[in-house]
Amino acid sequence: MNNMVTIAGVLTSMAEILKALVPAGIEPINFWLIFLVTFAISFIALLLIPIFKNARGIVFIIAIVIAYFVASSAVATIIISKLFPNIGLALMAILGLLLVIAVLSPKSLEKGTSWTPLIVIIVITFIIYMTYTSVVPQLQAAGYISKSTGVTITDDDVATIIAAIVVIGLIYMIVRSKPTEESVFDKILKYLKGKSW
Repeated sequence: MNNMVTIAGVLTSMAEILKALVPAGIEPINFWLIFLVTFAISFIALLLIPIFKNARGIVFIIAIVIAYFVASSAVATIIISKLFPNIGLALMAILGLLLVIAVLSPKSLEKGTSWTPLIVIIVITFIIYMTYTSVVPQLQAAGYISKSTGVTITDDDVATIIAAIVVIGLIYMIVRSKPTEESVFDKILKYLKGKSW
């Protein structure tokens, strides 16, 4: 009889133990990812509270309990699994807009702008709307909400929204630029002629 312990055997046993901790009806990968994200956020948030500043052990236990209960909720699992991709999409849209603005009007980003709060509000609204429209069909299919609730959004709608944000941002930057500055079109012509910006 060969009773050798192998790394593969240990990892398989650990995977089975982790699967056994997952409540029924929840995908194990989603459960553990949401558990880790929720644990990290709640641990950091609890450490910011003055009462828990020097009680890391208590904070650790509370954060594990919070993370387990949040990850055990099927509704929370569906919502959180859709929230993070939408946050990533919004951040990519913002980065793309900032890159276009930086290329067309480099001096406009030097001092910051007065419309930053408006952009933050638009982005948060966009994230909430995208998450809501992608979560509702799954919650309806799972029977958590009625079928008459919510709307859907297609990939074409997302592309249109992003393009509209970019175009509006470019128009705003062009209109906002000072008349003494060289126009965006002059800069593009200069670049096409082989001169530097």
